[in-house]
Amino acid sequence: MKTVLQQKNTYSAKALADMGLEGLPTAANNMRALADREKWAFVEVTGRGGKRREYTPPAYVANAIKAKLVESVMGAVVVPASNLPAAVNETPVHLTGQQAQVEGARRAVLLAIDRLVEKANVSREAAMTSILTAAKAGGLEPQLEMALRLGRDNRGGKGDLYPSIRTIKGWRAAVLDGESLAPAGCKALVDIPVWADAFLYFYQQPQKPSVATAYESFIESDAVQKLLQNGLQLPSVHQCRRFLDKMGNVSREVGRMGSHDLRNIKGFKRRRSNHLMPNEVWTADGHKFDAEVAHPMHKRPMRPEVTAIVDVATRKVVGWSVSLAESGFAVLDAIRHGVVTHGLPAIFYVDNGSGYVNAMMTDKSVGLMGRLGVTMENSIAYNSQARGVIEASHKNLIKLAQKMPTFIGAKMDRQAKLLAYKTTRKAVKTAANGAKGETVKTPLMPWDVFVQYLKDGMDKYNNKPHRTLKGFSPNQVWDKKLGEGFEAMAVNEAEAAYLFRPQVERTVQRCEVSLFANTYYAKELEEFHRDRVKVAFDIHDGSQVWVYTLDDQLICTAGFEANATDYFPKSAVAHAADKRMAGREKRLELQLDEVHAERGGNRFIEMGEAQRLDLQGLMNADKKAFAYVEPMPAIEVSPVPPKTLDVAQADDVWAVPNEDELRYAEYLRLTKLLNIGGSVSEHQQRWLRMYPNSVEFKLMTERHKKAS
Repeated sequence: MKTVLQQKNTYSAKALADMGLEGLPTAANNMRALADREKWAFVEVTGRGGKRREYTPPAYVANAIKAKLVESVMGAVVVPASNLPAAVNETPVHLTGQQAQVEGARRAVLLAIDRLVEKANVSREAAMTSILTAAKAGGLEPQLEMALRLGRDNRGGKGDLYPSIRTIKGWRAAVLDGESLAPAGCKALVDIPVWADAFLYFYQQPQKPSVATAYESFIESDAVQKLLQNGLQLPSVHQCRRFLDKMGNVSREVGRMGSHDLRNIKGFKRRRSNHLMPNEVWTADGHKFDAEVAHPMHKRPMRPEVTAIVDVATRKVVGWSVSLAESGFAVLDAIRHGVVTHGLPAIFYVDNGSGYVNAMMTDKSVGLMGRLGVTMENSIAYNSQARGVIEASHKNLIKLAQKMPTFIGAKMDRQAKLLAYKTTRKAVKTAANGAKGETVKTPLMPWDVFVQYLKDGMDKYNNKPHRTLKGFSPNQVWDKKLGEGFEAMAVNEAEAAYLFRPQVERTVQRCEVSLFANTYYAKELEEFHRDRVKVAFDIHDGSQVWVYTLDDQLICTAGFEANATDYFPKSAVAHAADKRMAGREKRLELQLDEVHAERGGNRFIEMGEAQRLDLQGLMNADKKAFAYVEPMPAIEVSPVPPKTLDVAQADDVWAVPNEDELRYAEYLRLTKLLNIGGSVSEHQQRWLRMYPNSVEFKLMTERHKKAS
């Protein structure tokens, strides 16, 4: 198939090869190799066969294309005359295909005239007259006759089919002055209307108003009055629309889109990873799983947080972890898994989330990155495209969630999502109210089954061919790199035990160090009284800690002693869980206060099945009379304090006892005080609400039941 010769801004490698340009390859692969070797600029174009590259040819290739075009128009090889300036051979920039075609035709006409002047030894005007006369008589070569037709300026009406002698002289004058022969294109918008800024103020808003809505706000604004006072005429809504059409697609959306969404339509840099070796760059991110599973403790529905670490060179998921919520401990566990199974990385490339930017990770003295010898690099805020490798791996997690009946992601139908929600809640409620030993069917996946499901999904992802790896799987690329001499920097179990214990700095006080409300004691710390030390701990075990000097020399292992704040040692994970539960309790209290406020500031008097309320002879009223309680009127309080049956200690005196028996006794005392009409402080009320939720309260209650 013969290639239609046409001058454009970009060409595919096959199109360039099919032109048969002098001195250039005639095979598409060789032309593509030449372009890559000389680093030609290119753009990616999507066609029927997928994406392909179209190159912007350099000047010498563009000149060869132009000469080929002239040759096709004239029907013979045309050699430029020596008296033409070098501007003839320069490639015009920013031309459309039509403009380049017209310019090539005009140059072909000028070259034909110069050739006729040299061969026939006539004047240039005589050569012009001869060519035009032959064209009108039908005796001109078809290629040159077509060049005359294409080169004609069509703006002057129908008239003659060919340009005049005066027009051709104008072409030559433009060439001698170094100007382009291309016809003028659409004139760019240079003059911005005086009302543009005032209108854009109402149009470029994050609410994304329509043009009509923005125009209504615009004509009602004070800015319009100033324009009218200056004698300027207001634009119509159609003028505003035409103005917006002339704006750039990105500039028009400034203000209507945030910086994050604007990045999705702006230019970007493609990061190539084919030069990287495994473990040179790791990237990680957390993802809220798009399906509900059973909570490992109370079995209610919840969405876990999955943290994945991907090796950029091989796209392999080298480490992962799953937790109840995003935290630094989840990231730590994922790094531990990756390092133990695949070796140490050189660069850890992550975002600025709290799971990565914290002292446990980045502190120069006790941070994990310093102990591992790894450099942490953080991406720019709202620039998730820079970490497209890890963002792409999230698609695998979404697919895993879609296969579960409790999927509640964005792609889920709203009605189906609501049905799944009701089904899981009904199953949980039935299980809670059912008889012991009764089996209740629930779509919620148990926690241990879910963890295994994730592991199988990650293994399948690592064995699946990847498009960016040219059809190879991440495991295949990893094994290939190993065969080429790559060797991972492995970490043994003893080193891992030290590296992945989080560390904090503490001051020794009389052989003790404090951590998470626990106190740890060791006789070996006696000579380090009031010295700063590093304390390493296991996030799942609070029974002991490891104490190091500031230059990382192990001093001792300190154990939990009976004089600690809690009767049982509390691990870091348990401490974090308590903190999270306290936050949830506070939020629920705020919601309850809001409900009471909506009821008029008072709670309803709750009644049972009885329709009347009998207050021991004081009152016998119908239930309907208590449907709403009016707010009590303000009463002036006497300066003399009323008598109370008992008085709780003030906040500046009262403190939570430091022993379990005393705490339990204090709880019983304050509860009894409230039951008989006494008063307690706000601090004591808060403690009374939180203490029954602790493990200690449950243990003490069981102990007293057995004793009685």
